[in-house]
Amino acid sequence: MAATLRRPLASTPWRRIEGVSYLWFAVVALWTLLQVVPLLVIVYSSFRQSNAIISQPFGIGHYALGNYPLAWTGTLGGTAFTVYLRNSLTITAVAIVLGVSSGTLSAYGLSKSAGTKWARVLYGLFVLTIAMPYEIIVIPLYLLLNRFGLLNSDLGAGFAYAGLVIPFTAVIMKGFFDGFPSDLIEAARIDGANELRIFWRIVIPLVKGGVIAVIIISIVYVWGDVELGIIILTLPTRLPLAVGMLNFAAQYETNNGALFAGLTMAIVPVVSLYLIFQRYVTRSLTLGAVPVARPV
Repeated sequence: MAATLRRPLASTPWRRIEGVSYLWFAVVALWTLLQVVPLLVIVYSSFRQSNAIISQPFGIGHYALGNYPLAWTGTLGGTAFTVYLRNSLTITAVAIVLGVSSGTLSAYGLSKSAGTKWARVLYGLFVLTIAMPYEIIVIPLYLLLNRFGLLNSDLGAGFAYAGLVIPFTAVIMKGFFDGFPSDLIEAARIDGANELRIFWRIVIPLVKGGVIAVIIISIVYVWGDVELGIIILTLPTRLPLAVGMLNFAAQYETNNGALFAGLTMAIVPVVSLYLIFQRYVTRSLTLGAVPVARPV
């Protein structure tokens, strides 16, 4: 009987374990380190003396617990952290309320009018706005806010960010509404419910995961944006956190400890919020069948 020939196993340094290769694991681990290590450095540096951060960035000792009170009240005679925090909360609230609500309504209208010419044109404009370079949008926004006297205004900045959140929300939420069962809507119409009531009482509760995902992503974007805020907000008492942190670096002297303390206090709210609701973000964007996109 002829010997049974066996095909030799391919020799490869990356063997698969439960469908995940060592190579893929190494890439993910490296990417995680690149994201986490800078965050840990910021938090650790916030407890160290300013000079020690420069001379021994990864050293041990030379701690200064007074960095946080100094950042909270204002460093080197600058504006207090509480002023920046209040401005960021106001701008983010206005942007999220207006942007997400308007974008969600737009997405619902586009989904239910799919196939019509105006729906295709409007959806194309939303996609174009997301893909458009940021620099092209900033100048028209500045001129528009200046014309209506909304420069250096929390309300004006909120309107500007809402305009950038709307197309992102519309594109993401349209994927949810396209897969929404039409039978539920038809049944509600038979019962006498109008379109607005159907939208708020039936549709939104069933796609709340997608709404939460859009809200979280939009908050992270608006909270951390610098490019638009540094142009339309110039008064020290009107700056949001992301822009206000730049003032912690003075012309001739920089308190690095207070700077890192301010950065830590600025990122803790959004990081905590994202960690709490991350399951909604990952699950909802997958169910929406729409590629993850960042607002403009």
